[in-house]
Amino acid sequence: MEITSGIHAFKALAIAVELGLFSELAEGGSTTPTGVMSRHGLQSRPTELLLTACTSLGLLRRDNDDSYRNPPLSDKFLVKGKPHYFGDWITFVDRHEYPAALKLTDSLRENHPAAWGRRIQAVRASSGA
Repeated sequence: MEITSGIHAFKALAIAVELGLFSELAEGGSTTPTGVMSRHGLQSRPTELLLTACTSLGLLRRDNDDSYRNPPLSDKFLVKGKPHYFGDWITFVDRHEYPAALKLTDSLRENHPAAWGRRIQAVRASSGA
């Protein structure tokens, strides 16, 4: 189950990074579901799903007053501008590697890289490599 649901965990992280959620909560800041909804133009249900997913993954902490904040790990690695910011790698994987994974079976059957597909194969063929 953990392996098959890994995509959901990653996508929750990738969406929160894309929205800049962790950066908004830097240095002890907090937000409520209503705040996230208004800043990002989201509806109630998807906002609750995203906040719940991030909390269950340990990426956010929920306070007793229904507000959310970064735990130390998120503050260190998921806040843009911090020295150990990891969000650019998350974005790269989300935009490049995950779509390639959808083509992995074809890639294996046709013997070409999944991430670069036929484009790299065509370049190699034209250069004689």
